[in-house]
Amino acid sequence: MKENENIKTVDARWKVGLIRANNGWILEYWEEIKDDEWRKIERVFEDRDEDDDEKASLIDALHEIVEYFGQGGSKHDAKRIDIRYTEK
Repeated sequence: MKENENIKTVDARWKVGLIRANNGWILEYWEEIKDDEWRKIERVFEDRDEDDDEKASLIDALHEIVEYFGQGGSKHDAKRIDIRYTEK
């Protein structure tokens, strides 16, 4: 993917990383612990012992990303982000 030169990152703390591990996903992001003092957080979302466990752990990680950026909304919002997978 080519980076768009017109889009610049405002602050590195607003970046997240999602890495596939052999048994789940690792989410990396920054969290403010005091005024202007930040620490790197790594959260692990392990695959579950169920069918499509890779999808379930990925959905959990994606929900965390949406919440990190404050874009989750509530069930009462007319428009909100809804992450799920369905069976056909």
